[in-house]
Amino acid sequence: MARALAEVETDLPPTAAPVASGSSSASDTLHELAERVPQAAVMEGFRRVELALLDVLREAEALPEKPQGVRQLARQALERRLITPKTAQGVEGLAVLRNMAAHGRGEDVSAARAKDYLALVDAVLFALWSGRRPGDGPATE
Repeated sequence: MARALAEVETDLPPTAAPVASGSSSASDTLHELAERVPQAAVMEGFRRVELALLDVLREAEALPEKPQGVRQLARQALERRLITPKTAQGVEGLAVLRNMAAHGRGEDVSAARAKDYLALVDAVLFALWSGRRPGDGPATE
């Protein structure tokens, strides 16, 4: 999982920075959960990414008619130029890591790894929230 975390970090947009001060980041709000139940913190962090993607699509009036997974939501947002290719890659990487945590052995996800995952969640959320919106022109990397 440590290697996968490092790979996802390199996929994130260069502008992806921690959430602005004064905001509640996933790292901050899920810190205690990561200490107690690291896998649950990973799952909740991923859920926040899913909700943010749904918000991006809702704002663009592009919500899918049928429920879709996060990867499909990211592809749809990318196709509509609502997010950049790097942000979509970051979402894809988080999905892989989430699946490793959900389906792997519990000892594979330490508190430290869960916190690293949450930092990546913060970067993706920042990219989603501060990134492109309808009418901004073509998405670029």
